[in-house]
Amino acid sequence: MATTQTSPLKLNEAQMLILQLFQHRQMNEEELTALRRTLVQHLSKELDIVVEKAMQEKGITMEKIEQSSVEINEHRGNYLKKIRGQQ
Repeated sequence: MATTQTSPLKLNEAQMLILQLFQHRQMNEEELTALRRTLVQHLSKELDIVVEKAMQEKGITMEKIEQSSVEINEHRGNYLKKIRGQQ
């Protein structure tokens, strides 16, 4: 039987830092939930920055997104034909 050899998981600098910070600390479920929430909030803020920058670069506004959403929802069949024709 052939065995599949996988390369060891490589952690990035942020992952290593988190492991080092918590290597000797036991956390209960409430603390883990709070930590998870904090990390998700941080990542969410970072994502907001990236999305905002991309929208500015492409000239996209929330008004354009909302208008497109209305058009898509009101005329779904036409929208599907349009995007399928672009593929």
